[in-house]
Amino acid sequence: MKFVLAVILLPHTVLAQGLPVREASHMPLVLWVIGTAVLGLALAYGIIHTRNRSSREKQITEQGTKDLYAQEERDRRSGD
Repeated sequence: MKFVLAVILLPHTVLAQGLPVREASHMPLVLWVIGTAVLGLALAYGIIHTRNRSSREKQITEQGTKDLYAQEERDRRSGD
């Protein structure tokens, strides 16, 4: 009875495809989930670690940025 209803209600192209195959490995899906979790944890760690920097670490970062900009400016002027 179910087959008759399927033949009547479903298009013939769907019936021609056959049953879905469930033989594939789930390993690619597992790897995607693990990779996404590791990436998310790494991003969370980086954000938390950056927010909790001491004033000394912030000062070192600012000084390094200023030094880099000054070096780039010297290189740009000497290259003109």
